[in-house]
Amino acid sequence: MASEEPVFDHEEASVHGFELYEGTQLDVRAVISGMPKHVKDGFLLEEVAWSRFGHAYGSGHDVPERLSRLRSRDAETARPALDLLWGRVVHQGTVGSVAPLTVPFLLRIAADPSAYGRAGVLGLAAATARREHWGHGTRTTFLRVATGTAVRLRRLFDELVRRSVTQRRNR
Repeated sequence: MASEEPVFDHEEASVHGFELYEGTQLDVRAVISGMPKHVKDGFLLEEVAWSRFGHAYGSGHDVPERLSRLRSRDAETARPALDLLWGRVVHQGTVGSVAPLTVPFLLRIAADPSAYGRAGVLGLAAATARREHWGHGTRTTFLRVATGTAVRLRRLFDELVRRSVTQRRNR
């Protein structure tokens, strides 16, 4: 019996919390932070495990095709791709688990002067970062896990508080 690829389960996460997947291959934040630069810069969409994560209408397996079409200079190709991505990954105020995976690619499309509808692409990237992830998490949580910056800042803050307390005691 062949083993099946693990898939992010929104119902499990809503019952048991997103911590269930923290640090695993189903933690989209860890997947993004571990995504090599050459995959993002080279637009190597086949290197990303899209089907592990979902959107409003099911598996994210269809997202790479939409992103590829979104890179087009042609409005007739790019516009429907953007509309479909909006309807799937940011749907009625909710962001699917696949949405954050699109951000590195959306930003590269928005930065490409030859791409059609760059402002709309940038808007979609911003929406994935600002909306809730299936009712849980926030942009701050996403960025904290993806970059580790908040952890480092918290350690620095704690150290500064300890020093301040020690200095006051020694006065």
